[in-house]
Amino acid sequence: MALAEVEAGGLKEERRQSLPVGLCSTATATAIISIAITINMLDRLLLVLASILTPASCCSWLDLRYHELSEESLSLLREMGGKMTNEEIGVSFPSKLYRDVNNSEVALQLLFIRDSLEMISELYENVSSSGVAWVANKTQNFQHVIHRQAQELSQCVSMNKTINIRLRRYFHRLKVALQQKGGSPAAWEMIRSETKTHLQQLHLLVSSILHPSATSRRPGRKSRP
Repeated sequence: MALAEVEAGGLKEERRQSLPVGLCSTATATAIISIAITINMLDRLLLVLASILTPASCCSWLDLRYHELSEESLSLLREMGGKMTNEEIGVSFPSKLYRDVNNSEVALQLLFIRDSLEMISELYENVSSSGVAWVANKTQNFQHVIHRQAQELSQCVSMNKTINIRLRRYFHRLKVALQQKGGSPAAWEMIRSETKTHLQQLHLLVSSILHPSATSRRPGRKSRP
């Protein structure tokens, strides 16, 4: 009897010792499941937020500084030379491209604006050696502001996106037309007038992004001064 009682007592003791281990394993599993559920809920919340927040809302610079620099670049463009010419460079303004972009998603619109500013910046790279009689410091400031706008907008767009092929072809034709005219001061004045059109339309495009409910003007060929 004594032996049986000892063995029975030993079994009870083992059960008592093993019980906390089982409880611990159950608690750990419950905690892991709770963490997994929480992570899943967070993932869903992030997806919802991603669908709500547009690239424009995530790019505070666009709302805070773009229009200020846009107006500055237009002012410098006007002041660095004389009266804008009515002559055209011989390349049709891409009005249809602007209309198409105006109807596209915000991410593509931001990319288009950034790429347009980069193309304008590249177009003016050799203006200092052209002999055109523009005010030097205002011309340099204009180039700086355009370059800065393009740089700042880079934080709002995907680096994996490529430049719009129609936009690239248009600016290539502008460069060719400028070369065919020998890069003369008169040709550069035509480029300056064309640039004003672009900056005005880009300004309107940004306004439509920031205030989508407002009535937007359809981009088109500007009226010459």
